[in-house]
Formats: sequence, C-alpha cells, structure tokens
Amino acid sequence: MEDLTTVDKISEEQLKELQGHVNKINQAQLQLGGLESQKHSLLHAVVNMQTELTEFQNKLEEEY
Repeated sequence: MEDLTTVDKISEEQLKELQGHVNKINQAQLQLGGLESQKHSLLHAVVNMQTELTEFQNKLEEEY
C-alpha cells in the first residue's frame, strides 16, 4: 500500500503549463458565451425582420 503521508509537488514549470491549458479553456468558454449572446440577439432581430416583412406583404396585398 502506498504511503499517503508523502506529498509530491508539481514543478513550477508544470504548474505554469497547467495554468496555460486552463486559461485557454477559460478563454474559449468565454468566447462561446459571447457568441451565444450574439446568437440570441440575432434570433430576436430575425423575428422582428420577419414581422416587418409580413406587414409589408400585407400592405402590398391591400394595394394590389
């Protein structure tokens, strides 16, 4: 059975590399969140554009 009282530490270089990987993941997740926010806004804008198109089509139908 392994002695659990001995604690091995990672080196400073390993810690920096680990932090680099974690930071990359965090940045990617942050960017994904921003893209989801843009997507949400664009979906609302499309709904508004569709409403405007329908209103315009109705005006055309009334006129012609």
